[in-house]
Amino acid sequence: MALSKSSESGLGDNLTCGICDGKLQNGQFLKCFHTFCEKCLKQQKREPGRPKSETFSGIGNSAISVAQGVFRVAANLFALDPDQEEINGLKLPSCPICKGKGKAELQDSRQYLFPNIFAEMKQGSVDFTDKLREKAELCQTLRCESCQENKCKVSSYCVDCKQFICATCVTAHKTLSVTRNHSIVSTTDIKNGKNVIDVDIDRAYPNCNAHPSTITTKLCTICQTAICTECVSSETHHMHPSVDIKEGLRPFLNEAQALVSKFTPARFDKIVVSHLEHKKSIADKAEELRKQINEDVDVARAELLQQLEDKRVSMLAKVSRIESESTRATNELIKSLEEIRTRANMAESYVDVLGRRGTVTDILMARRGGFLDLLKDISSEIANKESSKTQGTLRLHTTSFPFPRYQLKWYTPLYCD
Repeated sequence: MALSKSSESGLGDNLTCGICDGKLQNGQFLKCFHTFCEKCLKQQKREPGRPKSETFSGIGNSAISVAQGVFRVAANLFALDPDQEEINGLKLPSCPICKGKGKAELQDSRQYLFPNIFAEMKQGSVDFTDKLREKAELCQTLRCESCQENKCKVSSYCVDCKQFICATCVTAHKTLSVTRNHSIVSTTDIKNGKNVIDVDIDRAYPNCNAHPSTITTKLCTICQTAICTECVSSETHHMHPSVDIKEGLRPFLNEAQALVSKFTPARFDKIVVSHLEHKKSIADKAEELRKQINEDVDVARAELLQQLEDKRVSMLAKVSRIESESTRATNELIKSLEEIRTRANMAESYVDVLGRRGTVTDILMARRGGFLDLLKDISSEIANKESSKTQGTLRLHTTSFPFPRYQLKWYTPLYCD
């Protein structure tokens, strides 16, 4: 289907690499959802070459194959080193864009790498849209490609069926359950310049690296790589269990969808409301104490006017400072929450399109790149913001000032974050 969410289009609008400033080539997202060419990221920082694994005598070829498979599983599990920020042999640098804006990452901050399928989809749609627009200009003479009726005037294009259809077929599409969710674009919108993403089913199964003439339909559960039917019986994989590649990747997509389902606008709004309520309670308490301070100072004004006036000004300043600090801290919390919301919305859109448009290679690269860990980190950040509040407090303190017969209530503002 064509893109249906504005956030999807937004993620694919930037087709320029943030490092080389050229056209994005094999674009990759980092965890901040800034995108760069894969080649540029590798040039930023490379890992020294690893020595090739030694061959042990006395071990049969089958045992070696199994051992290599187990090693590859371990390599996948530990590909992302928290200390070295290492993914698939690439020590990922911090995001150049974020660093340029002063958002330096912590030393223990983990980096992620997953394909920018939004940019790929947009780049691939340009030629397809141009060809479609040329044909749409002839809609007055076109025959409906669905019902094949000569008298039916073409009015729309079904992206999923790849057919120009008439108004009757549009109605039928919306009625039938199998076509109800198809993306339909009017010929007027196409002629006016609306881009259309082509649904390329063939790309769902990439060609096998070992056998380029065949497509990959299996997933090796040991190596966690896409293989073809010929690879199943090859020396490398013949002792490895394999499953249908879509079924093998379904748990990854299901977990990703389950994680982003928690990034709801209502949840963010609830957190913001909670912080705003806390901010208001501090302001109300500050106003209440201002009134009480003024009343207590007026009682001793005659004899201690100058001293009390100085004290009053000092205490009001402290109360205002605490209120200001609490307000500032709360505003910073809300600001950081909005940044998390932006990344969560991007992650939600990415998972949605990954499930509907992502190729097997995209999904594998996203999984290897630690995308699930990114979603868990975002979920953890949301939970932290949900439970955090600025700890602004105002307490009463009674003392004798300046003589024992004057028992005045002094208000001691305290602030801790």
